[in-house]
Parts: sequence; C-alpha cells; structure tokens
Amino acid sequence: MTGVQTCALPISAVLATGPAAEFPYTDNPIAGVSVWDGRLTALQVMWRYLALFAWPLHLTNDYSYAQIMPATGSTAEWAGSALLVAGLAALLWQVRHRRDVLAFSALAFVMFLPASNLPFTTGTIMGERLLYLPSVGLCGLVAVALTAFDEQGRAWRVASLTAVLALTAAWGVRTWTRNPDWTSDVTLWRSAAATAPASAKAHRALAEALYDADPTHANLDEVIASADRAAALLEAV
Repeated sequence: MTGVQTCALPISAVLATGPAAEFPYTDNPIAGVSVWDGRLTALQVMWRYLALFAWPLHLTNDYSYAQIMPATGSTAEWAGSALLVAGLAALLWQVRHRRDVLAFSALAFVMFLPASNLPFTTGTIMGERLLYLPSVGLCGLVAVALTAFDEQGRAWRVASLTAVLALTAAWGVRTWTRNPDWTSDVTLWRSAAATAPASAKAHRALAEALYDADPTHANLDEVIASADRAAALLEAV
C-alpha cells in the first residue's frame, strides 16, 4: 500500500497544478459554443443515443465535426429538450411506486452523466461506446416494463414474450451485419465515412488507411479523393 501511495502522490500533484483539459472543436463542436448552446446540443445528442438504443440502424465509430453540429436554438430543438425533461419528470413520478425503476434509472443516469457533455465538455460529442454502461440501466427499465405487461394477463404475456424474441433476433442480426466493418482499418473507416459522411476525421482516416493498405499505392486516386473530402469539410472551421 505504501508503494501505491508513493506513486500516486506525484501524479495527483501534477494533475492538480496542470491546466484544464482542452478539446479541439473538430472532435467536439460543443467546445466552441456558448454554455447554453452546448447544453442544448448535448440534450439533442441524447435523442440520438436513445434512438441507437432502440434500434442501432446506423453505426459508426466517429461522430466528430461536422457530422453533429451545435444546436441553433430552433423551436424543434427546444421542444425536444422539453420532451426529455417531461420524460424525466414522468420517470420520477413512477419512482414513487417502483424502487426497481429508481435503481435502473439511477444506474443509467449516473453512468451516462460524465460522458453526456451536460456538466462539462468532454473530448467527444458522441460515441457509441459511451452507451455501453448506461444501456445496462436502460435494459433494466425495459425489463421492468415487460414485467408489468406480463402481469396484465396471458395475452399481454404472449405479446411481451414475442417482442423480446423479435428484438433479440433483430439485434443479433444487426450485430452480425456490423461485425465485418471491423475486419480492417479500411473496412472500419469506409463504413464510418459512409455512415457519417460529414465527419472530416472519418474521411481523413480512410485516406490514411487506404494509403497504408496498398504498398503499391495503386489506389492513390481514392486516397486523394478521401483526403480532399476531409479538407473540404474542415474549410468552414
């Protein structure tokens, strides 16, 4: 224990005196807007997370500039934020009757909050990997809802079981179709550039992966095209 404490002290001293972390606008556009616009943007991104949890139709390993742009304060954005707050209020009302709802809600919220860009700006505007732990709580809430349906009678029980089987099969197929994207750097970034076509980082990484994958550089035209696309997306920064 003494050795661990000895090693930890210099690290804590360095972190305490070091400057605050800075994140480039191209990784997280929230870093370049006002506090209120940043929080509004973070709330809009929460809808994207919820949509991915419900059905991960489009998956990508990168959402950086300019795939997700900061909120502009439109009526639709404020309405979406109000809807999220209303949903939270409804959940809190339900908590009075179900402690399991409280437990799973708290798990999802606590696990998501540090990466949400709500209390402070992080190094990424959105990342599917950040939903892994919060999804445990969300899955728990789904289980609670299905259990409630199951208690309504045989017809509801059959319907909930059918829904679980259908979702499990659908998500399994989606996982199977996503796996080939991770075969190599080229397949990964080609998928990212297709799913997030406005991400400059995805196009730049694809250009680098293509260049490294072919020692003969016979694909130089495609490399240049991807690099030009990344440069064009960054011109507005």
